[in-house]
Amino acid sequence: TVEAMKLRVYTSSQLTELTGLPVLASVPTLPKPQARKLQRSLASGRPALLESFRFMAFSMLADVSEGPRSILFTGVGGPVGCSTSASQYAIAAARTGARVVLVDYDFQDSTLTLLFNMEGRAGVRDILSRTMLPGENTEISYETHQPNLRVVPIGLESGINVSDVPFQHLGGLIANLTKEADLVVIDAAPVDRISDASRLVPYVDEVCLVVSAATTSYRHIPIAQEILRRAGAKEVGLILTGANQQEEPFSSDNPFLAAS
Repeated sequence: TVEAMKLRVYTSSQLTELTGLPVLASVPTLPKPQARKLQRSLASGRPALLESFRFMAFSMLADVSEGPRSILFTGVGGPVGCSTSASQYAIAAARTGARVVLVDYDFQDSTLTLLFNMEGRAGVRDILSRTMLPGENTEISYETHQPNLRVVPIGLESGINVSDVPFQHLGGLIANLTKEADLVVIDAAPVDRISDASRLVPYVDEVCLVVSAATTSYRHIPIAQEILRRAGAKEVGLILTGANQQEEPFSSDNPFLAAS
């Protein structure tokens, strides 16, 4: 009875019916050892990619005539696997041959910086605080083991919040990154918890809202949709994590799942 009262969304089809938004990719529920193995693989030269993100990358990048693109990943209702989803998509996109920059914009957890072992490097905080300015002799993104993929870590500067940064600085950072990449993928904190993601929305082409079948209450999703709409989101798609392997596209026959 308690579980039923939480009004969770369990499948991609259910989520689309309830929200009217497309589900771009789904992440099946994995045992904790398997999930940790997948996370550790992302920074290596042999990442374990889920098939749904391969399809998402191919379908979204099929028309290369549109020029550089920027996509913001944000969650709803708390930790929902947003950073892992953004990393999976960025790596899958890089494997199509696109030049991809993955940006850690989560000032709360900085999970991407930890995943790619980039602690102690300058990054977003330093750029926004103006202690490091993008330029010809300034490296604001760093190579990874994955060809075509660079990462911008959270950075070293402390005591700075996104809410204190002028809007033009936020837009300037994204504009500078699009000069060196075909695709900029940004990972931010949950949109219904902190306003950081909503401040970035006007400067990106699309928003991926990550929802967990295991923890997200359906009541939170319309709130997040409204926040994104008011912030000026051009397009919004959904990512479902914690999904049932047997009910989601690409899940049951995924090579990584079968091999683990």
